Amino acid sequence: MNAVTAGLPTKAAKIRALDKQGFKRADIARFLGIRYQHVRNTLVRPTAAHPNSATGASKQDAFAMHPDADAFTCISVDAEGRLVLPETFRRLMKIGDDGQLIARIDEDGELRLISPRAAIDKVRRMIAENSFGTGSPVDQLIAERRAEALRDEAEALQHAARS
Repeated sequence: MNAVTAGLPTKAAKIRALDKQGFKRADIARFLGIRYQHVRNTLVRPTAAHPNSATGASKQDAFAMHPDADAFTCISVDAEGRLVLPETFRRLMKIGDDGQLIARIDEDGELRLISPRAAIDKVRRMIAENSFGTGSPVDQLIAERRAEALRDEAEALQHAARS
């Protein structure tokens, strides 16, 4: 397993590489020191959302790679501070008829603009990517703890039988 994962930058990349080599999900989880559910979610999640996917692009790169979008476009600011965004940008940013944008300044002074619709889509993607599957996380935790207790009990019985 060490040879397969050597040089891979992320846990997700390691999980996918080990899965490709035919290792079981439980073995991958133990090897990487993570939960089985993490391995499962990584393997069942659509790979198009990952930089390591077959397309080599993440959803965040979709805007930059869009055929209508220029990598850089100069936008003028008039004396009253108004910007005029090209139609292509307005369409790709999902700016509605109201023209509303959410703006913030990053630590490095970069202005970030996002439409409310794009912000909602972004949150939905984040939730979907971090989903814990079906069922209640509490029920999953209880089931995992019970399984651990059974394993510990079995190990204790084996140890007692050897003594």
